[in-house]
Amino acid sequence: MTTPSYITLTILTTICSILHGFTQTTYTRVVADSITHTGVPFATIKVKHKAAGIYSNESGQFKITLAQNDSVVVSSVGYRTRELSLSDLDTVWLAGMATLLEEVVIADERKLTVCGIRERKGSLSFGAQFGGEYVVKIALPDTTLLYVLNKITFLTNRKINDEVLQLRIYDTGDDGLPGEQLLKRPVTITRKMLHDNGTDISDQAITCQKYIFVGIEWTGTISERIDSPFLLKCTDALPIARTYVRTILDPEYQWRLVSSATTVPSKTGNPFNIIASVEVFLVR
Repeated sequence: MTTPSYITLTILTTICSILHGFTQTTYTRVVADSITHTGVPFATIKVKHKAAGIYSNESGQFKITLAQNDSVVVSSVGYRTRELSLSDLDTVWLAGMATLLEEVVIADERKLTVCGIRERKGSLSFGAQFGGEYVVKIALPDTTLLYVLNKITFLTNRKINDEVLQLRIYDTGDDGLPGEQLLKRPVTITRKMLHDNGTDISDQAITCQKYIFVGIEWTGTISERIDSPFLLKCTDALPIARTYVRTILDPEYQWRLVSSATTVPSKTGNPFNIIASVEVFLVR
């Protein structure tokens, strides 16, 4: 083979290889429990190192378009996270995490409510986007004692229509950012939970100390249409740097401080007009 022909062949091979890597395929798959074989609703499917991701629906099904070499990270509360390629499987099987609900002995029956952000002069509103996870760092009443979580309360400044919101509770990692997921089972936040008396999670026997991160993730809608962003309403007594966000559209899927927010006059005067309040009991 002559040198020019060899160079031409090499160039063509390189071009074909590059084009092959950019070839996109749309996959329709289902995320399912490896034991019960039932679908896992609202699981997170994140394309690794790319600004892309999606959630499974109520039945565990999802559709996503990937390049040839893309891999995805699939996760859900109560299951072990998996990293895999979708090209050679029809079902993404998730194995449940073995969790033992320990018996918790309450030392003080008085309910203590600690607030993520208390009201003072005004209120702050954060736009919640589909695919976004928003958490606030909350200090427990006495950082030397152990508490059990009883109830979580949220408030928004507009009605929740068909958005599907998932509760998120994390402990604090070594870097001060949200660490391990503390929920043992998924909890979907409904309109009733938002506007009534909060979400009772006492049956999960979640114990915590010092600080926790509490928030929501917008994982889908009941209809096919994704509505415009809604706002989580909180207040400005604590530093805004205590609020963190991450989104499946972030290639690195990292937690980031909320750097700005719009301050508006408070109209309610309600001391519990907050992004999150946590009701706890003191553990013996």
